[in-house]
Amino acid sequence: LQVTSFLDKYGINTVAVNQDTPRNKEYWKKHIHDGAINSSQLGTAQHLIVTAEQLFKSPEGHFTRLALLLRDHTFRRRLLHINIDEVHFVHYLGRDRFGLSAFRPSWGRFSELKITLPRTLIWNAFTATCPDHVKHTLELSFLGSEYSLVQRCTNRPSIIYARHCVVGNFDVLQNYLCFIRSPFPTNGSLQDQPRVLLFFDSNALALRVSRYLDKHIPEQFRATGFVRHYYSTMSPQYLQIAHDEFTRPDGSCCILCATSAESTGVDFPDVRITVNVGIVDESESDQRKGRGDRDERGGIHVTLFEPWVLNVKLEEFNDESLPFHNDPDRPRTVLKLGSNKRERVPHSGIAAILAPCIREYKANYFANCSPSRMSNFTLSLPSSNI
Repeated sequence: LQVTSFLDKYGINTVAVNQDTPRNKEYWKKHIHDGAINSSQLGTAQHLIVTAEQLFKSPEGHFTRLALLLRDHTFRRRLLHINIDEVHFVHYLGRDRFGLSAFRPSWGRFSELKITLPRTLIWNAFTATCPDHVKHTLELSFLGSEYSLVQRCTNRPSIIYARHCVVGNFDVLQNYLCFIRSPFPTNGSLQDQPRVLLFFDSNALALRVSRYLDKHIPEQFRATGFVRHYYSTMSPQYLQIAHDEFTRPDGSCCILCATSAESTGVDFPDVRITVNVGIVDESESDQRKGRGDRDERGGIHVTLFEPWVLNVKLEEFNDESLPFHNDPDRPRTVLKLGSNKRERVPHSGIAAILAPCIREYKANYFANCSPSRMSNFTLSLPSSNI
């Protein structure tokens, strides 16, 4: 999707390098770098979009094609910039946290690249979510102390925050009917339904909810893709169709039940309502919120939570014997692979639910001093159960 954007919008020859990229020499010579002496490199990529894992040895100890290419002097001379998007992943994915091993350890190894690559390279790091504890990790891991930080207020005035305790638990599917416009106009069109993006931590629940909602939308839209589900283990063909139908202004999909695969690096032009189904840390919540209201015409960010959350006390997170007791996203105890959602619930997520003002809590979490951090405007949406 990002490759297509660079090609279509900017005319930049771009290639994605990930686990699905062909490994044969002919492909790399034609599309990425021709290692022949005095080669013109005509037709090879000007821009590579790379997953972090492709920069280093594989877990089995083998160099990837790109890792080998980074040792090639003719290729290194072509490098001008290294841009690290979603750099907060260094903190959240690239290091051991709360007793669990790093989920994607390659994100924690950028300091190795800085040592080995030419010093003339320009390094740029981008993220919309950089609270102080994340910034501290970045400084220690590879940024150092000499860098420029450009931050934008994440408390956009055009987004309204909401939180809602569901009836029973998340498996009670009637809890999700509020995201269908009701009453729906007689002979209404797709434009009468605000675009809704729901984030689930469970693939199975995302599927169940999408199927349930499809049975309760106006009859003329049923089984047309009005409601879709989306998670990374599905076929690339289906994921492309679902994404396109949800992002096109005239696309058939108005409600998308997704996992975190759609929470970062994707531009949605007209999503009005984003939904956390469950408690996540504030940085992840902010990433999900950022998929909505891209045009700044107004949006709602909703967190759904189960009744047991109201019985959790913030004092339960104050065990100073834990090595991470100062981390605002800390759980109440050391985690294991089999820890359940109650054990994993983060301090920052609970604090946001219990806070008198969500906007004020978020501003403090992100150390946001912008004059607009507490501002919001009135949002007008078609009448709905929300």
